[in-house]
Amino acid sequence: MSDVTGRPLSTNEHDLIQAMIAVLPPKIADQLGCQLETAHTNDSASSLQLSLATSDDVERTDIKDGPIDVVARVFVNGDYQGELLVFVTAGKLSLLEYARVTDTKPTTLPHLESVQIEPV
Repeated sequence: MSDVTGRPLSTNEHDLIQAMIAVLPPKIADQLGCQLETAHTNDSASSLQLSLATSDDVERTDIKDGPIDVVARVFVNGDYQGELLVFVTAGKLSLLEYARVTDTKPTTLPHLESVQIEPV
């Protein structure tokens, strides 16, 4: 039985986070990947900021609190729209945020094919 409440992440939410952590050093990527497999959120699928909760049983990673060291730029039709950020708090995944720079608020998170990801 899981100790995490809320809804499971959508395929798109999961894939975005997975792609972002995949460019981190292997040990950190593995630890965050294990956390991701247990991640749930209480936020709606239309939210541009998802609070994340992971199982208490998964290993914490030893990185500083804040955004992970990844740049994930969002482009639509070649136009820069903003960035995705994944945050860690106390060694655990805690937030996925779409920091947009556009006047018009998107209704969903971008799809992976719209995101260019690289390590910092």
